[in-house]
This record gives sequence, structure tokens and C-alpha cells, in this order.
Amino acid sequence: MKTFSHTVFDTRFGPAAIAATARGIVRLELPASDPDELIAELARATGSVPADDDGPGGERIESAVEAVGTFLAGESTVIDVKPDWALVGGFSRRVLRSTMEIPYGQTRSYGEIALEAGSPRAHRAAGTALARNPIALVVPCHRVIRGDGDPGDYGRGAEGRRLKRALLDLEAGRLR
Repeated sequence: MKTFSHTVFDTRFGPAAIAATARGIVRLELPASDPDELIAELARATGSVPADDDGPGGERIESAVEAVGTFLAGESTVIDVKPDWALVGGFSRRVLRSTMEIPYGQTRSYGEIALEAGSPRAHRAAGTALARNPIALVVPCHRVIRGDGDPGDYGRGAEGRRLKRALLDLEAGRLR
């Protein structure tokens, strides 16, 4: 039976939730939603069950928690973890892979990401793929902004917009 490991941990921006399989990080959520809902959603989506603390992916969880912590503290410019793409396919996966190529401190528009993903007129579909990004920060969707330069949305409502601005400010050196 396939399993995944998971944990919730505190960051300067609030609680984060992370889950990993033996293949890599399958979910990273900031701010974290209800952990029980996250676990149930992952079990349904991956056809697997949550593991004990020493289950597959546990070592990936530890290194990812450390990488996310140093990134959000402004001590690192990269979150170097291996993603598990089990929850994403097709155009969405191409969008997320293109987004991973955006350097720290830089931004791209939804249109630019759609072009890089092979569908130049699909900027709205690129936005939808990014809104459903299962591994936030690993895939730095906060670096994708509207064509007019407005940061746009990130997650849930006003709280998400504030978080996106804070992440962009962190990368621009305006937040320490």
C-alpha cells in the first residue's frame, strides 16, 4: 500500500503543512488549512494512506521543513527539494515547471508563463494551474503576477494577497 508522511510546522507567515511520498514533496501549503482535511484530500487524490512518523517520505519532510524555514527567514534563496508530481499533469505540470525556473527576486506574468508552457494564449488557464499549485514555495507561484504589474491573488482572499506581497517583499529585500 502506498503511503505519505506529513507534518504541520510554524513559520513567520503562519502554519505550513507539508506532505511527502517516497518520490518527493507532494503537497506544501502556506498558510496551512485544516490538517485533517489535507490528509483526507491527499489520501483520496493519491490513493495512499498517511504513514507513521518513520514512513516513506519522512526524511524528505525533515529536509523540506528546514529548507522552507531558511527560505522564509530570508537566509536562503532556494527551496531545494524534489517534487512529486502525482497531483499534477499535462498543461498544469508544464506551467508549474516553467514557474520553477523564475529566479529568486524576479517575477513573470501569467502570459509569459503560458508562453513558456507552450500555450501562448492560455494566460487564464496558467492562472488556474497556479491557483491549484499543490506545492507552494517549491513552485514559487507568488512570483507570477498580472500583466499590468499588479501582484494579483494568492490563496484565499485578502489574507492571500497580503501573503503574496510579503513573499515578494522578502525576495526584494524589503522584509527581514
